[in-house]
This record gives sequence, structure tokens and C-alpha cells, in this order.
Amino acid sequence: VWSPGFSLSASLRISPSIMANIRQAKEDYEAGLLNYAAARQELEFQARRLYCNILVLRANTRLMEQNAASSRSRYEQIRTRQQTGQASNLDELSARLDVQTQETSVRSAATAYENALDSLKNLLVIPPEENLSLRGSLQTLSVSEENAGAGISGQPLALEVVRKNIAALETQRKGLRIDAYGPSLEFAWNATPLYSSKNNNWTDSGGQFSIGLSLKLDNFLPWAAAQEEIDSLGDAIAARKNLLRETTLNHGNTVRTLRRNIIQSARNIETLRLNVTLAEENRGMYEEAYRRGAADLQSLYSARDNVLRAENQLLSEHYNLAAAALDLEKELSVPFGTLIHWQ
Repeated sequence: VWSPGFSLSASLRISPSIMANIRQAKEDYEAGLLNYAAARQELEFQARRLYCNILVLRANTRLMEQNAASSRSRYEQIRTRQQTGQASNLDELSARLDVQTQETSVRSAATAYENALDSLKNLLVIPPEENLSLRGSLQTLSVSEENAGAGISGQPLALEVVRKNIAALETQRKGLRIDAYGPSLEFAWNATPLYSSKNNNWTDSGGQFSIGLSLKLDNFLPWAAAQEEIDSLGDAIAARKNLLRETTLNHGNTVRTLRRNIIQSARNIETLRLNVTLAEENRGMYEEAYRRGAADLQSLYSARDNVLRAENQLLSEHYNLAAAALDLEKELSVPFGTLIHWQ
């Protein structure tokens, strides 16, 4: 007699490594959050660093334009004096060459500025055709020596990322060891209901329930794949710990170096400001002397170049100050703007 029926079964395997796997998933998630924070910090750092560089290039372009305008004005004066016999052809030729040289410098500075703007747009995913209006000036920034001292402490996100990676690897190794050498408990139940045409109903014996304890004995062999995987994780953990020690040591050295650089740049700026003032006074003296015929044209050009050189040195030192402050803020993982202030 043919009787229809079907089979039902369910099983549940419980291993001590379940909790380790849950902890590993949690640590992997936290490591992902740290990696995201580090990537976001790096993006902001690069944008701020590039912004400071753009301010330098913009200021340098303006300096070049001012010098080019002065050169054109002097050239017109020399042409006028040449027509009255007060300047030689050599003076006129030298002045014309100086104008062309200054205009070439302006074009080069403008090109560098435009290229830096395009780099910033690319970094911030801004359409190339969109115009950017940048505010601020490096001459208005300040970093107090107190803020560059030991009053602010912190650690880079890279250290936290390495620590979290070590914790995740150790949890993974623990879970593998438990799963390889520990027992597992399995609960199983199955039932086979049958249809009885005689009684016109379904019958079932109540099913069967079983409990089993299993142990993977092959993992205890020296050449077992599980043991090789555990050893490989141990090597990875050791490498990460070495990286952690190295990063920690470099962090301390980097912080001390950056703080010294900030203090030195702040002091250099004061000296370079005096140097700019002195160069401007010297240029004014040569301009007056040239008008009275007591100085030649090359001496005047040299005095003007000294002003430009002094102003560029001041701009470069402002950038060094801003860059060192940004580097220190990143190294300490403090919000950008904690050390550097725009007046």
C-alpha cells in the first residue's frame, strides 16, 4: 500500500568560537570607522595644505604683477629721458629686457596659481569650469608659542587604526583556535509524518531528538591547515605590534620636531618682516638717488630685487608656519584650526 509522507529536520550547532566571531565583527566595524575617520582627516589635511599653498602662489603673483607694473613705469621714464639725451640706449635696452623678464615671471606665477586651483578643485570634486573665490592671507595667520608647546597632547589616528587591527587579529586567532581544538555541540530533530489512507489522517511517531558532541581530531596533527592559519595570524600580529612600536616612537619625534619648527618659524617671521622693511627703505633711497643721477639703473634693479626676494622669503616662512601647524594638528588628531589662527 502506497502512503504519502515527507520528512522534517532541524539542527543547531553551537561552538565556543561564536562569541569570538561576534567580537571580531564588532572590532572590524570599529576599525572601519577609524579608517573612515583617517581618510576624512587626510582629505581635509590635503585641502588645507593646498589652500595655504594657493595663498602663497596668489600673493607671489600679485608681487610679480606689482614689480612688472613698476618695471613698465620705469621703462616709460627711461624712454622719455632717452629722448632728451639723459639716458643711453643701453639703459633703454636694459629696461625693456627687465619689463619682458618681469612679465614672463608674472605669467609663470599665474600658471602655477591656476594649476594649484585646478588641483584643489580636483581634490574637492568641484567642476573645473566653476570659479573659486578664496579668502584669507598667510600674512594674517598666527601660531602662539604656547600652543606649539606641551599644552596640547594627542595621538594620530594611524596609531588607533593599528591598535584596532591588532585587537581584531587577536580575536580572529582566538576564534580559529577555539574552533580548531574545541568541541562543538549539535542539537538535531527530525520527523517523518505519514498519511494513512485507512484512517484518513496523518500519523507521526513524534520525531527524534538528538544531541551530539564533536571534536576535529585532524586539527591536532602538526601539519594541519588550521594550525598553519593560526601561525600565520600570529606572524601578522607580531608584524602589527612592531609597526605600533615604530609608529609610537616616530610620533614622539615628529611632535617634538614640529613644535620646534613652529616656534622657529614664528621667530623667523618677525626677523623677515624687519628685513622687508629694510629692503623697502633701501629701494626708496636708490630710487631717489637714481632720480638725482647719483645711482645707476642696475643698482636700482638690484634694490628692487632685494625687496622682492625679502617679500618672497617672508611668504615662504608664513607657509612653513602654516604647514608645520597643520602637520602637528594632524599628528595630534586635534580639530584643524586648534593651533593656527587667522586674524
